[in-house]
Amino acid sequence: MELAARDGPKALTLATVASAANVSKGGLLYHFATKEALLAGLVGECLDRWSALVSEISVRDPEPIGAGARAYVDVAASIGQDPTRELALLAATALDPATGDLWRDAAEEWIAADNVEDDDFAIDLLVARLAADGLWLARALDLYQLSDELLGEVATRIRRIASPPAKEKG
Repeated sequence: MELAARDGPKALTLATVASAANVSKGGLLYHFATKEALLAGLVGECLDRWSALVSEISVRDPEPIGAGARAYVDVAASIGQDPTRELALLAATALDPATGDLWRDAAEEWIAADNVEDDDFAIDLLVARLAADGLWLARALDLYQLSDELLGEVATRIRRIASPPAKEKG
């Protein structure tokens, strides 16, 4: 992942990865028979890490409805975390569209875990996730050069979209 972040996704050849990992190409091939298998392994590791972070944050949320989406926003906006490693993997996925299925499958699992029955609120959660993806991409590309304070404020507003509607008092 460091190699892809530093040198770009095209640097993910079996030879360069083996060299960077200080293993023989044969040793690398023992674990990853193809470049596609290597990329799938890297994407899987990245998605596992995101899933673990989302789970860790969402279990602390006092409101279970939409907690996963709010946690997703928090992970996407993680101040102090460098998103360029994941960006390199996302770019590498464009070279191997089959690994895109890994991203789609993870997104489907995260959305299903929201377990929301209200269609309007389900759309709000999707809007929040899409906004978080945009925020993450803007951070990864340093598009807006957001200060930590402004990043936090933007994340708070996105989280508001993912907060359940107030219950009417009867």
